[in-house]
Amino acid sequence: SRKGIKLVDAQFPYDDAAACLGLDDQGNMYVWGTADHGVMGDGPDMPTYSWPIHLRENIASITVGRHSCGCIDKFGQVYTWGDGNRGQQNWIHGTNSDTDINIPTSNNLSVGSTLIFDGFDRYVLGKGSTTTSSVTYGSNTVSLDTKSEVFITDPHTYKFKIMDTDSVTYTSNVVSTVSRPTERVYPPKSGTHKNHSSRSTSANQDFSWDIDGALYGSGTYTASCSKPLHSNNGGPFDCFNGLIDRTCCHLHTSHTAPYDIRLHMPQKIKLTKYAIYNRSYTGEYNHSPKDWKVYGSNDKTNWTELDSQTNQTVTAWGSQLDLRDTKREYTITGNTKYFSSYKLDVSASGSSTYGIISEIEYYGDEEGFLSDDGYGKLTIGVKGDTDATSNITFHSNTFVMGAARDLYIKDVGEYSANIYGSSKAFIGEKTYTVGTQDFAPGFTAAFHHGPFTSSDYSSAYSSVAEAAAAGFVYSDTPAGTYSWGTLAAQVKERVNPDFTANSTLHTDYSSKYGWSTNSGWAASADSQHDNSEANYGAWMAFNKNRRFGIVITRVV
Repeated sequence: SRKGIKLVDAQFPYDDAAACLGLDDQGNMYVWGTADHGVMGDGPDMPTYSWPIHLRENIASITVGRHSCGCIDKFGQVYTWGDGNRGQQNWIHGTNSDTDINIPTSNNLSVGSTLIFDGFDRYVLGKGSTTTSSVTYGSNTVSLDTKSEVFITDPHTYKFKIMDTDSVTYTSNVVSTVSRPTERVYPPKSGTHKNHSSRSTSANQDFSWDIDGALYGSGTYTASCSKPLHSNNGGPFDCFNGLIDRTCCHLHTSHTAPYDIRLHMPQKIKLTKYAIYNRSYTGEYNHSPKDWKVYGSNDKTNWTELDSQTNQTVTAWGSQLDLRDTKREYTITGNTKYFSSYKLDVSASGSSTYGIISEIEYYGDEEGFLSDDGYGKLTIGVKGDTDATSNITFHSNTFVMGAARDLYIKDVGEYSANIYGSSKAFIGEKTYTVGTQDFAPGFTAAFHHGPFTSSDYSSAYSSVAEAAAAGFVYSDTPAGTYSWGTLAAQVKERVNPDFTANSTLHTDYSSKYGWSTNSGWAASADSQHDNSEANYGAWMAFNKNRRFGIVITRVV
């Protein structure tokens, strides 16, 4: 084909009002045809496709019915989607239901036992959740119990024994090199996308979903968009569904830049590049972003700028033959940090009255089992196994970490860790060399009088949080830890209230000046002229609007 794709299987329905499936020699599955009952597999209310779109990867076999489809992936997992009118999808629903399934979905049915090596340092066992197994390498045999993920450290010949109820499967694999994965796309395009939260057209609404059974990156993802959406079927999730098709994040009519789309992931990656797609390969040039920035974060509040693009106008999408021609890819240079959240902040689109993005792909390197922040903090990663424990060794010293993940150090050199997994297996000792650290870091920050205003710095920062991340501190900057240091709770100047009578306040000072309460204030004097409180009361000494008033100020 034009894209150099070699099909090894193609399945067609018995009438023309349904979907076709294709499978290439790399395990990629494609779909095209008439959209009906969710048979396209890319969500509800999707259009007919007259060309193949990439639906899933790591697929071993495919099949097509009239208005339903199925496949088996390389892990042995079975997926179906499409028409549910005659109970075809009951094995997914777990009860009698006519509800259609509009994305490939598995109910953890496995066809036999399988084993996949990701080419780096991880095995995934395709088996029943209660099936036990073991692995032998060198002179070692390790029981894996019911664990399905195995991380390895050293090159070996690994022999797995999977003990199903009625059979035993043996498999062997020679691993010549072991490394951490690099430049894989996130979210992953394999596995089942399920447990979707309710869609909403409102701005800044989190939409979450789970990815299960992927070769990497399984877990819970969350996406949001800062502007109202055109419809429930065109939200931020559609930017990360792994499909190069017409699904998209579509802003409501009359809403355009500035806006941002955020993604929160279950793991950290060091971003190396990213790509943006459009939903039309023959037009809609002005709907796409023109000026934008990409940020990373680990707390969803403080964002670090990673890339900036301006004047990225579009007049044609390459050869304009299919949606893959709309891909715009950008390389990140100089980034050394790992983040779990990413934000595409669009400041300008074309001349359109609304913004549209079909797909966003983030490519990155996965964080190692040990990493440091350059300031004396060593962190151990357990790849999503929240109940894992560990020990860290430095020379003759062993630190029993338990479930703790951070170790604060004062020496550089080689550190080693043993991880004891709960839901995953970690074979072999993980080593990491800590280089030069700044144990007494300095920082540069600008402190401003008064609250944040976006007009400062030519409106470079749209929120007090963005300004704080860049080192600009205002009176309303929240306390917390930033890249430049830790900001403690601010000391407020406390000023006595403004009185209008001996026991009556004119202004509420409890919230503005930090007093714990606004009640109980009173002014008194040994005597007052003519016994007239209105004109000569003690409160007059504290009246800020009279020339002979007294103001008492103290800092606490």
